[in-house]
Amino acid sequence: MPDSASILVSRSNFDLPTSYLSSWLQPVLAYAAKLGYNVEDLYATDDTLQNFMDSLASSDPQLVIIASHGNQNQVTCQNNELLMQGCTNDDLMKSRTAFLVACQTGIALGPSMFKKGASAYLGFTADFVFMVKPGYESRPLDDPHARPYFDTVNTIACALLDGKSLREAYEAGIGRFDYWINKWWSVPDPSASEIIQWLRWDRDNFIIITEGGLYETTVRSAVSIPQQLPLLLFLGLAFLWLTQKS
Repeated sequence: MPDSASILVSRSNFDLPTSYLSSWLQPVLAYAAKLGYNVEDLYATDDTLQNFMDSLASSDPQLVIIASHGNQNQVTCQNNELLMQGCTNDDLMKSRTAFLVACQTGIALGPSMFKKGASAYLGFTADFVFMVKPGYESRPLDDPHARPYFDTVNTIACALLDGKSLREAYEAGIGRFDYWINKWWSVPDPSASEIIQWLRWDRDNFIIITEGGLYETTVRSAVSIPQQLPLLLFLGLAFLWLTQKS
């Protein structure tokens, strides 16, 4: 059985979306270390398929967090190297909990992982969209428009680290999405309505697949991807680039 005291984090950093995502996971890594976990952190150029395989073999982590680009049936690592693909090597997650912060993997890859024996899959059934405010490119952790999205991702990850049940982790994530949605209603920012729109989008496309069933919002089945999204897509990790200078 995998080691419940070990976690593996795969976080690429080779473009603006992944620089944001990898930066925002730093507090999660610090929190895991504080709790006494053995943390394997594959960051930037260390985030390769070979290193991922080696880390799985050496530390045998129960929790695996993958933060990069993805699509319905794949997730990548540094420089878009293929990391996992459905019905190819997704059995690597057998008996593990896999949290994929990447676009669309909840459509095919996540269910395939679960069928191959993963304890649970957490991720998104559509593009994971977040907002970027110009001027913060070199300091993502200070970006007020990105904070609601990544704070919520971190809340989910930390719930898992705290040993909460998958239902509790799901409820913590949904609750945090709702917290930020409510908060931004009162923020005097011209981008507030868009920030709320995409927080709702991410919330309603966040799912957990586990032996206890499928955790999803009641409106997820009614969510459809618009034919034209007003955003830039970077191979499965999406962000909105705002032009307002507020």
